[in-house]
Amino acid sequence: MSVKIIIRDLEKPAEKNLDKDIEWLCESLGFYEKIDREKTAAAIFKALLQSQTRQKELTSTTIGSESKVTRGAALNHLHRMINAGLVIKKGTRYAVRCSNLHTTITELHRDIDQIFQDMEDIAKEIDDRMGIKRRE
Repeated sequence: MSVKIIIRDLEKPAEKNLDKDIEWLCESLGFYEKIDREKTAAAIFKALLQSQTRQKELTSTTIGSESKVTRGAALNHLHRMINAGLVIKKGTRYAVRCSNLHTTITELHRDIDQIFQDMEDIAKEIDDRMGIKRRE
């Protein structure tokens, strides 16, 4: 599996607000583009999270309709969320990767940890083969 994700270190929202927390998560994961003034990514992600309570995957058309965006805009954001490892596609339907957001973030964290472990292992091998001593 290939993961492409941006992680931004942003200050957590001061007050507890569902929409602001979802926006913060989406912004922390780099889902906002400069042209996304309407916070479309958060609306799409919220629609996916709400579908989890119904245990039902959504089509891109339904996601677009629920998020008040075009199907094309929904697909653009969905593909970015799939590439980040948060969303999965099942046929023509989309869902959050796991049955709940906490488990999804935990699994994404494990994926990233494994990627970094693999990079550390290769870096050590390169250092060893090139005779570069590590300063610990």
